[in-house]
Amino acid sequence: MSHAEMQYKRFSHMYVEFHRYHWRVSVSPLLFVEIWYHQTNVNSGMQVRRAWDSCELHFSSCCPYRYAR
Repeated sequence: MSHAEMQYKRFSHMYVEFHRYHWRVSVSPLLFVEIWYHQTNVNSGMQVRRAWDSCELHFSSCCPYRYAR
């Protein structure tokens, strides 16, 4: 499994969990699509890491439920 595929699995899992537990939270689901698109179109692993971190930060700041990674 490539790095991009692993990242996709993590993002897609988070997206599913978001809808399962936090569908009332006022965070646009498009956030996940945008970040996934970004991380599949960058060359630097550091940029992928930053994109993922920003996604998690946004998610955790809006959701009291502690997301199990």
